[in-house]
Formats: sequence, structure tokens, C-alpha cells
Amino acid sequence: MTDEPALLATILAHPDEDTPRLMFADWLQEHNQPLRAEFVRVQVQLADLLRRMARAGLRPTPRARTATECKRYPELFALLARQALIWPTYGEWFPFGPLPQDHAAATCENIFNKLCVYAAVNHLPWVSLTQRGFLKAVQCPAASWLAHADAILARHPVERVRLTDVPGALGQIRLGWRNGHKCQLGFRGRKMHVLALPPSAPGSESTWPHLLEAEWPSIGFERGFD
Repeated sequence: MTDEPALLATILAHPDEDTPRLMFADWLQEHNQPLRAEFVRVQVQLADLLRRMARAGLRPTPRARTATECKRYPELFALLARQALIWPTYGEWFPFGPLPQDHAAATCENIFNKLCVYAAVNHLPWVSLTQRGFLKAVQCPAASWLAHADAILARHPVERVRLTDVPGALGQIRLGWRNGHKCQLGFRGRKMHVLALPPSAPGSESTWPHLLEAEWPSIGFERGFD
């Protein structure tokens, strides 16, 4: 397995495994993409270290970067330092796909959550969380997700999506047949699903969680900050 599509397909099929991501990093290194290769390796190593530390009951506060913590957790802060050196060049080599290069990007959950609030106040449509070398979570308008989900999911094992402006995309739902509480619904241009919903729900905002779960069952959807 040496081609990029095959490596990405393996990563998407086994998102919890580190080996396919490290194999992809080797491929990137061999194809003149050393910065992204290093970024993937560092993030995979960082995630593995944090998992091991959590199992051991260790709870560092890496954002503080105090001298005491650097001495106590030297491996952690060495990886964070390597990540910090690569991060400023992120916009030059990361494959964003439909995401704009100037979107708000984070490498940890805490910063991602803060950026989601910042994005709502400053009308920034896209926010992303990158971990283990790939997008893990995004926040974006509902209509943008429907338009670009396939392109994003073809390259990134996204686990969580926060949707904003759901009311603005209600027109994207199409209704097939209805029979009591059961109805056939789908997003425009996508397959139809049979769902059990209250009579007043089809086509309304309350439809979205059910239809999103039916369309992308492996992704956790949340309502973002409008």
C-alpha cells in the first residue's frame, strides 16, 4: 500500500488506530511533504502520551508551560514545543479542502471550544480541531456542511460537527411520503431515510438531529453558537 488514496481509506476505516497515520506520515516524507509528515507524527505521539498519562492519573496543565511542569513532564513539553514550531506553517501545507485557509484552527479541545465562541461573535464561519494529524471536529453553518461534507470526510476522520445557522438551511430538507408518525425524509441531493417523527416535525428544525444521525451515524452532531 503506497498510494495516497489507499492510505487515506485505511485511516478513515480505522480512525482509532495510530499505525495507518504513521504509515501515511512515511508516505508524506517520501513525497516531499516533510512538515506535514512531522506534524502527523508529533500529534500521534502527543495523543498517545496523553492517553498514557491519563491512565496513570496524571493531569498536567500544558497550556501553563511552567518551569516546574516542564521538568515534571519533559516528554510532553518536548512534543508540544515541536508542534508549536510547525503550527505557524499550518496554512501553507494542510489539505483544508473546502475549508478556507484563514479559518480558526486549534489543536486542543479547550482552544477549539473558545474559538467556536469567538467565531460566533466575529462571524467566522469555519472552526476546526486537528488532532493526530487530521481534522477531528469542525464548526460551520449547516448549509456549508451539507455542501462540503463529502469532500471533508473523504480525507478526514471527523468525529464531531457543530452546526450553526440551522434555520437558514431548512430548505435543504425534502419530504417524501408520510404515514402517521413515519415519514421519508432526506437532504437535497442525498439519499432518503425513513424516520419515526411527530406529525409536526418533518421539515422543521427538530428534524435535523434525527436526519443527521441517519445520514452520518458515526459522527456526533451538536448545535453550535449562532
